[in-house]
Amino acid sequence: MSPRYAIYLAPPGDTALWAFGSAVLGYDAATGADLTPPALAGFDAETWHALTQEPRRYGFHGTLKAPFRLAEGLDEADLFAAVSAFATGYRPFELPPLDVQQLGPFLALMTPTPVPALLDLAGCAVVELDALRAPLTDEEVARRRPERLTARQLEHLHRYGYPFVLEDFRFHMT
Repeated sequence: MSPRYAIYLAPPGDTALWAFGSAVLGYDAATGADLTPPALAGFDAETWHALTQEPRRYGFHGTLKAPFRLAEGLDEADLFAAVSAFATGYRPFELPPLDVQQLGPFLALMTPTPVPALLDLAGCAVVELDALRAPLTDEEVARRRPERLTARQLEHLHRYGYPFVLEDFRFHMT
């Protein structure tokens, strides 16, 4: 299968948030180093490693545009150019302190209230960069369990390749 790309928000590698997120996952995606997980009451290292296996694959991040395959005729250089051009239209913004919240079956760091600049950035990334995305395959659609989605989420899935965008977006870091 073709490589997939995503647009992630990640704190700079020299910040306390990056160090915390990487330590919790047991992996620093910036350096490629495996890290010793934190000692948490009730969890041995093996159990913690199993619990963080899935998010560790991607490193500590928040998703702005979910993973996608590039549209036919485009390559990585096209992607980088488009994302660089997109990013020039945005200024840095501060996130409030994040809370640990349950999101479905997992825990994530989330903003306690919506952050308009973040919602705008994520929504615009989904819409403005969508021309880079190849159409979903039937297999990719099925993996999203369309029978469990609302009508709007199903529309988002088919239009933007992911159901939880725009009005259904909930920023979280894992």
